[in-house]
Order: sequence, then structure tokens, then C-alpha cells
Amino acid sequence: MSRGVSRALRLLVLGINLLVLAWITWSGELTPQLALPFLLIFLGIALWRIPSAGKAFVEGRKDSLPRRED
Repeated sequence: MSRGVSRALRLLVLGINLLVLAWITWSGELTPQLALPFLLIFLGIALWRIPSAGKAFVEGRKDSLPRRED
């Protein structure tokens, strides 16, 4: 999947989730059981954006971090 299609798909899923969550909130029927799936989707999209260098840093691998040349 190309980078543009992947980004468009993420934005589409995020937009639909925001619209549905806003509608549920506006209707006054927001409960933790309804909010949890949306929050998990938001978290999944956020974690999808972590680059591999960030993952390596979190895991403590120093070999993939950029080296500073003096």
C-alpha cells in the first residue's frame, strides 16, 4: 500500500471515529462501554505513527540511532 493511500485511510478512519463519537456525545448516550472502542482505535492510530527509530529507542537499541559526527 502506498504511503499516500495509507495516510488517507488513517485519516478516513480517524474522521469517521470522531464523527461517531461526537454524535454519541451530543445525543447524551456516551458510556464507558461505548467510548472504549473509539479510544482504542485512536490509540492504535497513534501507535501506528511511531517510526522504527522511535521503537528502537524505546527498546534501548543504540545501533539504529543516528550517530553524531564531530
